[in-house]
Amino acid sequence: MLVTAGCNRSFDELKATQVQLPVDGKVRSLRIVGDSVLIVGGDANSNGFALVSDVLFESVDVVKSDFPDEVYDIVRHHNKWYVSLDSVGLFTSDSLPGFHRYWFQQADWVGNEYKQPLRRFASSEDALVAVGGGELAFGTMFHSIDTAKSWRPQEVEHEMRAVGIVGDKAWAGGDGALYSTELGDERWTLHSLADRFVTDIHFTDAQTGYLLTTEGEVMKTTNAGQDWERIEKPRNVFMHSMIVSGENLLAHGADGHLAFSGDSGANWQWFQLTSKSDLVCGVLLDGRYSFGTDNGKLEQISLEELK
Repeated sequence: MLVTAGCNRSFDELKATQVQLPVDGKVRSLRIVGDSVLIVGGDANSNGFALVSDVLFESVDVVKSDFPDEVYDIVRHHNKWYVSLDSVGLFTSDSLPGFHRYWFQQADWVGNEYKQPLRRFASSEDALVAVGGGELAFGTMFHSIDTAKSWRPQEVEHEMRAVGIVGDKAWAGGDGALYSTELGDERWTLHSLADRFVTDIHFTDAQTGYLLTTEGEVMKTTNAGQDWERIEKPRNVFMHSMIVSGENLLAHGADGHLAFSGDSGANWQWFQLTSKSDLVCGVLLDGRYSFGTDNGKLEQISLEELK
């Protein structure tokens, strides 16, 4: 069931602080791990990189700068690092900076995916899930419950972008599709979302979750995904991802666009950075949002600037 709400608001301008990283490619993922931040990325058709930084981004070291393709994501699962690349490339590491190419078993391979990126990971104690798919192409959900010794792939007729795990259930979203599965099941269940393109999904507990679409629409469930209510309507923008921290929700996207709610989605304010950078990924650390952009740069604003 879909319920709609929301009203028009203009974009307020914000000036962000820029941080130059020791690379020039697009920053595609930021992952907080303890007191460090893992940073990965790379431009299309070029080498990918992995960096490690302190939480203030004052000391940034290059872990590896010569992955064979651009890197889309990095995650730690059962004491091992997993790094995803274009062309469904996957590297693993027991201890940084040493990486080894991971080769899928023939039974786990999906033929139409070999030219598509492996875009995003979600990890829990019980499972590792990844989604892949290129623009306007077939997508795949890869699902492992044995620390990546084997996978349960399911190919779908949708480009897939978003993935998350809550409790014993995984969720995946993409172009006109939202799927869920119980961890360990063989198949995923499709949920109708009226042709929305889901770019991110977050659950704060077993009942409450949020999803973001490319057009900046935000939807919320309070009954474990049975129903989704629109809490912010779509705009003429392209949004990549969303950062959820307590009652604070921040969606970010192309041309420096930001949508912020400090009350779990009841009210929203839209902003645009003066740089109009492409805000691909983001994290919230010590009251400051940091966004990965093109040309090896981060853009930073404080939480207080949005309130």
